[in-house]
Amino acid sequence: YPSPVPSMEPSVLPSSLPSISSVNISLLPDATASQTSTSSGGLAERAIDGNTSGIWQEGSVTHTDTASNPFWKLEWSGAHRIVKIKVWNRTNAGMERIIGFVLTIHLNGNEIWSSTSSAIDTSVAARSYEFPIDDSVHGDEVIVTLPGDNRIISLAEVEVFGTSTPLYNVALNKSTSQSKTYLNGNGRYDSSKANDGDVRSESVVGINNNHSRTSKQWNPWWEVTLGTSVVIESITIYNRDSVHSNCSDKFGGNCSRGLKGFRLEIFNGEDANAVFTYNDASLDDPGLIIPITTVPSGTIGDR
Repeated sequence: YPSPVPSMEPSVLPSSLPSISSVNISLLPDATASQTSTSSGGLAERAIDGNTSGIWQEGSVTHTDTASNPFWKLEWSGAHRIVKIKVWNRTNAGMERIIGFVLTIHLNGNEIWSSTSSAIDTSVAARSYEFPIDDSVHGDEVIVTLPGDNRIISLAEVEVFGTSTPLYNVALNKSTSQSKTYLNGNGRYDSSKANDGDVRSESVVGINNNHSRTSKQWNPWWEVTLGTSVVIESITIYNRDSVHSNCSDKFGGNCSRGLKGFRLEIFNGEDANAVFTYNDASLDDPGLIIPITTVPSGTIGDR
C-alpha cells in the first residue's frame, strides 16, 4: 500500500487579501478526500459530508481495507490558516480501530504540524478528538495515518477550521536581490529562488540549488521588494535542510544552522527605520520552518 505522500505541487495562491473569518475548510467546494483503499462502500468523501454521525448503518462513515499504515487525506487549493481540527470516530462498532492515529498538516509537500507534538491523547478510543492548532500554521493538506500492521481507518467526519479564503503570499515572484550570489558547478543560487513558490526541501527535490544563497561575506543580506505598500500579517521562512560538506566547517554539516542569529526587518516607503524587526534567538538551529507571527496587527510594508 502507498505511503501518505502529500502533493509536491506548490499551492496556487489567490490575488486578494484574506478574510479572517473561520469556516470548516473540509466543506469548501475545492476540498477533496482520498484514502489508501475503500472497503464495504466506505468512501473517503464520507468524512467531509457534514455528518458527524458515527453509526455505520447511516452511510456516513469511511472504511479502508486492512493494511499496513493506512491513511486518509484531505486536500484543497491554497494555503489556509488552520486554527482547529476535530476528528470524529465511528461509534456503534469498531471505535478502537482509531487508537494511535497520527494527524499531520502539510503545505506544498512539507509537514508543517503533527499531533505527535500535541497534548491530545489518541491512545484511547473516543467519540471525537479536538486539536487546537497554533495560529502560525498554514496548510493545504491534512492526513490521518494509522501506524502499524493490520489496521483499518474508519472515520465519521474530519472538520478542519480555518480562514475562509487562502492567505495571499505578497512576496510570490516579486523582485528580489541579495548581497552577492553564490555560483558553482551546480548552477546559480539566485535570490529569486527564495520566493518562487517552491518550498520543497533539497532532500525531496533531489537537487541542491533550489534555494537562494549568498557567497560567504560579512553581513550578507536578502531582500524582496513588494512593489506597493501592503498589510503584512505574518512571515514564514523555509530554511535550507540538507546536510552538506560545505557546511561542515562552521555548522557541523547541518546547513539549516546557517540562519542562526538572523535579523528580519520590514520597511515601508522612504523611511530608513524598520517598521518591524525580528531577531532570531535560537542558540543552535532556527529550524527548517520558521513562522514569524509577532508582526503587529496592521503593519504596512513594501519590502
